[in-house]
Amino acid sequence: MLFRSVNWLPHGPSADWQALAVSRDGARMAVAGIGTQIQVSADHGTTWSAAGPVAEWLSLAASGDGQRLMAGQSQAAGGLLYVSNDGGAHWQALTVPGQPARDWMGVALSADGSRILAVTPSIGLFVSNDGGSTWSRTLNTGSWTAAAMSADGGLMAATANNGQIYTSSDGGLNWLAHDSARQWSSVAVAADGSRLVAAEYGGQVYTSTDRGASWAPQLPVANWRSVALSADGSVLLAASPGYGVYVSRNGGASWVLQGGSTLAWTAVGLSADNTLLAAAVSHGQIYTAP
Repeated sequence: MLFRSVNWLPHGPSADWQALAVSRDGARMAVAGIGTQIQVSADHGTTWSAAGPVAEWLSLAASGDGQRLMAGQSQAAGGLLYVSNDGGAHWQALTVPGQPARDWMGVALSADGSRILAVTPSIGLFVSNDGGSTWSRTLNTGSWTAAAMSADGGLMAATANNGQIYTSSDGGLNWLAHDSARQWSSVAVAADGSRLVAAEYGGQVYTSTDRGASWAPQLPVANWRSVALSADGSVLLAASPGYGVYVSRNGGASWVLQGGSTLAWTAVGLSADNTLLAAAVSHGQIYTAP
């Protein structure tokens, strides 16, 4: 398959960006980082505006239309989940009953924003199927690092550092462990839940085409920080600081370096139809590519 070149364009302010979320059509985007406000864009990343409190933001997720956003703080910075229902213009703390300040390492939203998965190390996975009104807690052990789900929330996925990849097909009630214990850092799920991609820090990128039941290694060993895939799972992104952004346009069969290896890439995302790719850099800017 021929690969078209990716021309990354820098936007927005420089900061220690850690997390990125992109709406289904790519028009709305949000980025969060350490010691800064959340930045949001409503014009495919061309212009950005700051919203929400200054904090150590660790995780970020968007609904399909980008109107509902969720972000997780570090414990040192307050340790709260924040939610916006107007595309990031206004933010408010979202209470998880019985939980004091936590390191919210990963958050995920269904396309309609009603289903939420939030993970925190050594405490567990927290699931809400009613937009955050009520929560259930499961898998109370494990150094949880990332969360993802299909468009309808029918398949949820979570990863743990020095643990396995876990999936649930019943709204978070029951979870199945897959693959081996690795330093998992990121996971993403296609819209229908059939395809997944996960990253190992200090290892490889892994792909699954059977809802997470089996996994195949991809790409060389590196400190992989973030992965993303298109709605149909045909286009995949993988980012590693100082190693580059790699793109596959054939479901992971082959990959091409499409982002400079001199930048500390920390987060990637893309629109559902892969017409817009996005990436963020630690101590750098936000990049988009049509």
